Amino acid sequence: MHDGWINERVSTTDWFEGIGEIFPGSTWAETDLLLTIKELPGIYVDLEKKTVCTFDQLQTELISCNGKSAKLKITNPTKAVARVSVLAETAKDKLKPWTENRFYGKKGIELKPGETKVISVNSEK
Repeated sequence: MHDGWINERVSTTDWFEGIGEIFPGSTWAETDLLLTIKELPGIYVDLEKKTVCTFDQLQTELISCNGKSAKLKITNPTKAVARVSVLAETAKDKLKPWTENRFYGKKGIELKPGETKVISVNSEK
């Protein structure tokens, strides 16, 4: 397949294509991935519960959190450049619904392969 194409299935039979083969076509899965990138954060911090969840192939450690801001240590263990958005929320923030394309146009964090950064995050709202 071309770079950036994502197929919707994995073939383990000889149904249409040969065993292990997939058809070379662009599918809905690419659109789904693009929407996921623009509508979900790569790293989510719950400032009151003092927890962090990473939805990316990064390693994230919560260094400190005081309920209003947090300090994170983020490492990119992959061989590719990583660009990730970070969202930190309080309980009050969670009461407000997210808008469409929540992260569109927002500056994210970029990490080179093997790079580690320590960042501070606050509630956006």
